[in-house]
Amino acid sequence: MRKVYFLFAIAMFFGTSFAQLGYLGSSKSELLSSEEGSLFQNETTETGIEYLSIVNDEFGATLLFFDYDDICRALLVYPKNDDLRDELVDFLNQNAEKEAGQEWTTEDDAGNPVRIALLTDTDGTDYFQITYDE
Repeated sequence: MRKVYFLFAIAMFFGTSFAQLGYLGSSKSELLSSEEGSLFQNETTETGIEYLSIVNDEFGATLLFFDYDDICRALLVYPKNDDLRDELVDFLNQNAEKEAGQEWTTEDDAGNPVRIALLTDTDGTDYFQITYDE
């Protein structure tokens, strides 16, 4: 039941079409051909790593990174503001397994362990890194 509440909260924070945990394990082609496919933007980092991004003006941005088989293995979720970040941290503290520092673990729909970490990028912007905990 905890997993259901966690996924619901993610959906509420970032919009029902942006239930990020569902992106993990999906192929790039599946995502691009989905209902949300037209919302994704193909982008490339300064170091040449390709990724997809999706932005919601109300909630923030999500970056999706893929392995060599084009399977989504990592998400970076940038909440729109500090209040939204703090609400998500509070929710994680109550509904996910708290690890060291600002890290939590939970499971995806298939029961795979997922690690969530609150990090800060080089510009000082906080974001959540969501990856399979392998």
